[in-house]
Amino acid sequence: MKLLTVNFARSVWLFNTGDLNPHGLALNPILENIQRRYRFMVFPKPEVRSPPEDLEFKNGTFALNGQHIEISKFTVYGDGLVAETRHSSAATDKFLEDLLGFAVSDYHLAFDPQAIKRKAYVSELIISTDVRIHELTEKIAKFSKLLSEQTDGDVKHEFHNTGFRLSTDPALQIAVMFIFERQAGVPFDQRRYFSQAPFTTERHLQLLDSLESIVTG
Repeated sequence: MKLLTVNFARSVWLFNTGDLNPHGLALNPILENIQRRYRFMVFPKPEVRSPPEDLEFKNGTFALNGQHIEISKFTVYGDGLVAETRHSSAATDKFLEDLLGFAVSDYHLAFDPQAIKRKAYVSELIISTDVRIHELTEKIAKFSKLLSEQTDGDVKHEFHNTGFRLSTDPALQIAVMFIFERQAGVPFDQRRYFSQAPFTTERHLQLLDSLESIVTG
């Protein structure tokens, strides 16, 4: 298995963001310096810089280990912070740590790491693998053959299983999903696959390695 592209690595830190500013400090200087520090190309306009509006920044950069990491999106909600990079979940978390550290040290905002109720992750990857997706389930293969036999006219269409999705039950909790499927619009022989998982990028890659071992072993 080979990683080709990180579509996004999203980190969600859930906590009451109102607690960051218990003394009602003016937001404009803080937000303007966040924009400058991370060079965001899109940032909140002055007229929407106060609760309950969500504060959204896009297309910034963050220096990490001598590299400049693109911050695709960063949003402040009432119940948490959400950030995305195209590098890894670890890089996204480092950005959030840096931002909160900067806000506390330079503006004396209040942040207690213990206040974080939960961290959640989503990663979308494009990979190359030798997994033979059409061989995963014998019964689906039989149905694919049946579909192929139903085509009319001179041109016959051969159907193939292109992937699968696994989900938790929405009745029990907020549903989360694992997706593994051929990348849309790409010829099968290029062996390019799209995968989404509710995990860190690192854990996602480990699971894809396990999937490849299970299927090809």
